[in-house]
Amino acid sequence: MATLTIRDFPDKERDRLRRQAVAGGRSMEAEARRLLLEGLAKPKQSKANPNDWLKKVQALVAKSTKKRAPGDLMSEQFLRERRAMWGEE
Repeated sequence: MATLTIRDFPDKERDRLRRQAVAGGRSMEAEARRLLLEGLAKPKQSKANPNDWLKKVQALVAKSTKKRAPGDLMSEQFLRERRAMWGEE
C-alpha cells in the first residue's frame, strides 16, 4: 500500500473532516481514505451536449406559448396546474 501526504490542507476543511470522521466513528485517516475511494469510484460525468441547454429553453418556450383560450392568462394556467398538483382543485 502507498502512503499519501497532503500539504497545505486548509484548517477549516481539516476540522470538517475531523467532525465527519467522529460522526461516522472513524479516524480522520479512515474518513479521508473513504472519501477519496468513494470519489474515485464515481463514474466520470460526460460533458454535457452543448445543445442540451437549447433544447431545454425551447421546451420552456413551447410550454409557455401553447394555445390558450382568449383571456386565459398564463398566471391563471400556472395556478390551475399547481392546485391540481397539490389536490386543491
